[in-house]
Amino acid sequence: MGKLQGRLTVEQLAFKIGRSTQTVRSWILWAETEGKNHPTLKLPKAEFNGQANGRTYSVNDIDAFVAFSKNINYGDMGAWNASRSWGKRGVKINKRRALKAQGVKVKNKKRKPLKK
Repeated sequence: MGKLQGRLTVEQLAFKIGRSTQTVRSWILWAETEGKNHPTLKLPKAEFNGQANGRTYSVNDIDAFVAFSKNINYGDMGAWNASRSWGKRGVKINKRRALKAQGVKVKNKKRKPLKK
């Protein structure tokens, strides 16, 4: 392990908690941006170590990630995922959500029939 003695990379952390690396990375990015305002969902700060200057976490941080995975509810990261991962479609969905929240009636477009 060298310089990372006693530290876990995101990949190792994900393996230990039984989640994919992509999921854990999404949690971390969400917690650093949108999640700052969430009252209960918090993740520990990462240290940047190694040749690639990657994020590393203490072995003691595993419990915080397990608690995060148990406490996150469906939809907590929804708007963030839509804007980050879904491209133009996500932007449209977020606009429609905002209009519905304001009480504006949103008309759905009719889809073209599939060609056979």
